[in-house]
Formats: sequence, structure tokens, C-alpha cells
Amino acid sequence: MENSHIEWTSHTYNPWTGCTKVSLGCKNCYAENLCDTRRGRNTWGLGGTRTRVESTLKDPYEWNEEAKASGVRTRVFCASLADVFDDHLSIQQEWRDELWRTVRQTPFLDYLVLTKRPENFSKFLPADWGEGYPNVCLIVSTERQEEADLRIPKLLATPAKYRGLSVEPLLGEIDLSAYIEELDWIIVGGESTQGKGKARPMEPEWARKIRDLCQQHGKPFFFKQWGSWTLERQPGGVETHNCASGEILYYRHQKKKNGHLLDGKVHQDHPFGKPISPTDLAAANSLTDPERERWTHNLAIVREGADAFFRVGAALKVIRDDRLYRADHPSFEDFCRDELGLSKTHANRQIIASVVHEDLGKMASKDAESGGFGILPRNEAQARPLAKLKRVEQRRRAWGEVLQRAKEGATLSAELVNEVVLEIDPTLRRESKKGEADDGAEPTPGTEIDPEPASPAFIDGLIDQLRLARQDESWTKVDDIIAELEEARKAPTLAAAKKTAPKRSRENTMRKTPPVEDPVEIPEAA
Repeated sequence: MENSHIEWTSHTYNPWTGCTKVSLGCKNCYAENLCDTRRGRNTWGLGGTRTRVESTLKDPYEWNEEAKASGVRTRVFCASLADVFDDHLSIQQEWRDELWRTVRQTPFLDYLVLTKRPENFSKFLPADWGEGYPNVCLIVSTERQEEADLRIPKLLATPAKYRGLSVEPLLGEIDLSAYIEELDWIIVGGESTQGKGKARPMEPEWARKIRDLCQQHGKPFFFKQWGSWTLERQPGGVETHNCASGEILYYRHQKKKNGHLLDGKVHQDHPFGKPISPTDLAAANSLTDPERERWTHNLAIVREGADAFFRVGAALKVIRDDRLYRADHPSFEDFCRDELGLSKTHANRQIIASVVHEDLGKMASKDAESGGFGILPRNEAQARPLAKLKRVEQRRRAWGEVLQRAKEGATLSAELVNEVVLEIDPTLRRESKKGEADDGAEPTPGTEIDPEPASPAFIDGLIDQLRLARQDESWTKVDDIIAELEEARKAPTLAAAKKTAPKRSRENTMRKTPPVEDPVEIPEAA
């Protein structure tokens, strides 16, 4: 939720909802009342099912950009309607992975992660946690001395950039003197009525004791609220009495009326909200050692996959050109669909890329010709624009220019390759504007059709395309057409080709039209 109503955070982020009560502080849980009572969801308890909240997943990224633009870090409570360290079986590991990935990728947000289950830190903190993420504050929630002594040591034993304590609802006196030096933030608050639950009063001295201890040790102290009970009489309040003496101890009101003043003062300190420095901006794009290790490992896999793409394309070319599929499949298209689950268009793209890759590989093997780079296209997107060029020497010249610009600082990308290709052959711009090759597949090198219909390249393209059609067994009498076009290729123009090309018999090219008989007149019935 953007601009949360919870006083000590700016936003709340719930990747999933639901929890199970574990101690007295959970008795009147506001989150259970909101989710199961008011919204009718079955997300609470051991028998409930935790619910993924897809609609919130993009929120942190938007808040991160807003914080970056403002120059000030922003606080995010994660998760206000769940416990991140809940070990319920319905919480999927991919949810947790996505959560920690989001935290890593939004470095200008300070995540406040509350739990009553610090015993699960070692189980559910991410593998690259190390000494703690720099933008995460682990906060343990406690309500009495018993829970404090059980949970706080587990918090302090866990490495973290920030460690905090949420003492809400405060249900008894707590001595934090043994832990205060290792804590970075303390939140205190009284309980408010939720649904049918009755809030329990908080003694003022309990809050004062924690406040004074924080002040003595210079620790940020945040007094959130009195809750439903206060010592101050207000109009419309409900009185509760000391049964023995009849003395009025507390007045019950709505928590907003009771406010958040402790001895007449506001206490809302916290260690967050720092300005974003140039160092922070630089660090946001730097990699931790575990991240760099993952980057190196996965980049090697990707590059190996790209090489495999070109090898597959070369193999497909052999299968297609030599019709090695013919014993089991009637056509190359059927082979691609039945064996590989690919369209013929997709297979031809791989073939195109492999042919270009092979051409440039010969160039790269000669260091002088490659400009000293010896680098080949890394993927199909970089190879395909080169296939638009008609001649091998054009492709090599284009790739050499691409590498030179990359050496001078340009990004080696498909966009750069396409830009250079269009500079070498400006006529391709006209073809692009006409929207040719609507299916996104470029013609295989050697089968390109020149836009000038009378050029030899036009006829060459037709011949090669007809050969492909013959391999796919989709045309008849293809051999006759190829023979005629091979003769026509010797002529400088199509007009001359028509004069020199042998004529095909009409029987081979046209279906004779049967003679039209005279209509028969049918006499009317008598």
C-alpha cells in the first residue's frame, strides 16, 4: 500500500497474506481481522492457505524510482499482513525468491521486515545474505519479558545491517538493558481493539522505561500510539475501575483520539530516510561478490546457448538442403513442426544466422581482416541484419565497421548492426518501409530478391526459391521452370529473357478450357 497508515513506515508491501498466531501478542491481530473477518479470506491459522498478492509485485520498483528522483530513501514495511519467516507449507519457495530479488533490485528502499519467528532466520534468509542486505532492517516483535528473552538473542545472533524491536502491543514491563547496545531502533505501542477482540491496556510506566533507556544509550525511539486505552478522560470515553478502591485507572476511546503523545511529547525517531548520495547511486549498479559469481556463471551458459543456436542452424541447413528428413517426413516444414515444435520460418532464421556466422568466422580467423577483434555475432538478432546484404564481402565489411564502432565505445547490439547495414546498402531502407518480410524471417543468404525485377539477382533469387520449393515437394513441374530461368539469367533484362527463354507448352502451364456448347432450350411444361 502506498502512503501507509502505519505511522513508522511510508509504504507497506505484501507479497503474500496470512499467518498463524504464536503468542499472546497475536490475540487481537489486526491483520487477521482485516483478511479473514472483514474480507472473508481463509488465510489465517495452520489450516489456512497463504495467498499470493500479484497486484503488489511491481509496487516496490515504482517506489524505488520515486525515491531515486526525490533523492531520499523510503521506508517499506514488509509484510504487514503476513510473516516473511512463517514456515507454512502453502508458502512457495519461488515467492520467497521473488521477494529477496525485489529487495536487491530496489536499493533506495529501506525494508522493515518484522517477525515473531527469528528461529527461522537461518532457514529463510537468502543464500547471498552474508552480513545482511544494506537496505534491510530485521525487526523482532515482542510483547512481554518472556518473549523478549526468547526472541531477541536470536535476532542479535543473526548478521544484519540494522536490527530493530517492535514492542507492540506492550503487555507487560520489559527490561531491555541487556540488549539495547546491539539494537538500532525501538518501536513501542499500545493495543487497539480489532473486531470482537478487547484491547488490553498499556501501563505508561512500561513505555517510559523503554523511552528513557533509549535516550540514555542514544537509540532511536518511536512511540506509535496509546491504542484503545489512555489515562486521560475524553468526551464519550468508557471508564474502567479498580475494583478494590473504585479508582478510575483508564479511559477507552478510539486510538486516534488517544493519540501518540508520551508525557506531552512526540517520539518518532528512526535511523532511516537518509539522502541518496552519488556513492549510493554508483553502488546500486555494482555487483556483490555472490552476484558477480552468479553473473559469470550464467553468462557463460547464455553464451554457450548462443553458440549452440548457430550450430543448430548449421545442422538444420544440412538437413534441409540434403533432404535428410525425407524418409520420415514429407517436407522440411513437417519435420520442423513434428520433431522440433518449430515453424519453418523459425528454422530458416536459425539457418540464416548460421550461414552469416560461418562467413564471418572465416573472416575472424584472419586477424588482419577482422580488425584485430576476432569477435563473432553473439546471437541471431545480431546476425540477421547482415543477411540482408547480398554479397559476402558486404557482410564482412559491415561487421568490421560494427566492431570498430564497438571498440570506440558503441554498444555491440542488433540495433548497431542494423544501422551499419543500412548505411552500406541504403536501398534496404525502402524495403524496410514497405514492410517486407512481414513474418519477421529474412531470406536465406543466396535467396534474396533484388527490388529491381530485371536484375540478375532477381532471377537468381527466384531460382533458389524454386529449388527450396522443390525440396519441400510443394510445387509441380519446378524443374522445367528452373531450367527456363537459368536460361533467362544469361539475359541482362527480363525483356531480353522473355525473348531467349524457351517457351513452355500450354499443356504444362495452363488447363485447357473445354468448348462452350450451344445452350439447349427446354420447352415449358404443357
